Amino acid sequence: MPKLEARKLDPRLEAVWNNAITARDGSTKRHVTPDDGEAVTPSEEAPSQVRGGENPGRDGGDHLEGVHVKDPTLHGLLNDVDALLRRFVVLPNDRMFAGLALWVALTYLMQETYHAPRLLIRAAVNNSGKSTVAEILAEVCYNPWYRIAPTPASVKNEIAGHTAILDEMDNVDKNAFDQTFNGWKKGNTTTKMDDKGKDAVNRSTFAPMCVVGNGTFPSTLTSRALVISMKPATAREAKRLEEWDPEVHDEEAWALRDRFEQFAADLEEGAISKLDVEVPAHGREKQKWRPLFRIAEFAGGRWPELARQSHEAFSERVADDRTHSNEATVLLRDLRTVFAYVLGPDDKGVTTAAILKALTTPAVQDEDWPELLVTSTGETLQAPLIDTRWEADDLDANRLGRILRESVEVKATRTRTMAPRSARGGDQRGYLLADLLDSFERLVF
Repeated sequence: MPKLEARKLDPRLEAVWNNAITARDGSTKRHVTPDDGEAVTPSEEAPSQVRGGENPGRDGGDHLEGVHVKDPTLHGLLNDVDALLRRFVVLPNDRMFAGLALWVALTYLMQETYHAPRLLIRAAVNNSGKSTVAEILAEVCYNPWYRIAPTPASVKNEIAGHTAILDEMDNVDKNAFDQTFNGWKKGNTTTKMDDKGKDAVNRSTFAPMCVVGNGTFPSTLTSRALVISMKPATAREAKRLEEWDPEVHDEEAWALRDRFEQFAADLEEGAISKLDVEVPAHGREKQKWRPLFRIAEFAGGRWPELARQSHEAFSERVADDRTHSNEATVLLRDLRTVFAYVLGPDDKGVTTAAILKALTTPAVQDEDWPELLVTSTGETLQAPLIDTRWEADDLDANRLGRILRESVEVKATRTRTMAPRSARGGDQRGYLLADLLDSFERLVF
């Protein structure tokens, strides 16, 4: 049978196929489809969302009936940090913004806590916004010490009295930082010899620390940190986001810093640390969230409830720290191509066997698949080539499942509507298009 010149693209894939347009020079440009409609407005169901045009932090007020604002200044600051972050980044769960705002407040209140919970911002793929978060934190947190791929020695020597923001940490030996990751309790120090090599000098490691990067991080950090696993924004989300520009927005962030510093200077010692709060956790999890719950309790209004909901959101996202950043991106791009050619109009997914065959057998694409895909509007698209890294001896069902499970939390399932259909008509194991669409849309290929 002669090879077809073109294949009709499944309508379910059209929206996610055009989420990025690759230019001839290899650069990638974001593409917003006409179906995206207007910018997304905050969800009415999300209590932590500052809704369109509303900024309750300006006057410190909270208009919810029966909710009492205990400290208008701190309440307003938390609301304003929450609103600032939402303008520029998307987090994997809307409720995480509250936890991030509370962590920013904690950087000014280290005298009120025994533990300094770390913040880990990581991603399974690039272009997820993690460095944008780091750059905003570097402008709004207390006395920031922002470094890219720092050495362990420089961190030990300099973080005391600062908010340490360590970016591009996937390019360093993370295990070499165990002493500083561990040193999150008041009084924790590391020891080094002085310049003459005669006397031991203690350096405090008790400081707020934000670690940013791709890849795997040791449990010495993850067990002591609020972990945010970033994902690229969808086309709809990207449309409503502002682009963070320090030259434009830094004064706005500095104004928040000045207000936080004044609040901390006026605060009576022990006003927050002596608060009795109930944290629904045990052990280290309780230790890292207790100072944040106390800050929320001191602010009052909606913030105690927002802290509880944020803790739930962070707990739901706790997962294995192993990631497959570049590998996951390539695999998802290639899976999108496989689904475009194998999926039929009545199919819900593609079998694992068909996926593995398509990925590891170049002849399938070269000899059987047409070079062009045609959309419902008649537009023709060039199908990207399957990456040559996939080999039958190396990629099997277990490895395929592990990459998808650990990078985008997608698991295989069984149904009789997998393509290609079984001659016997029974259930087959594979991956559902519905489970992968979100990842297809978020990734910028």
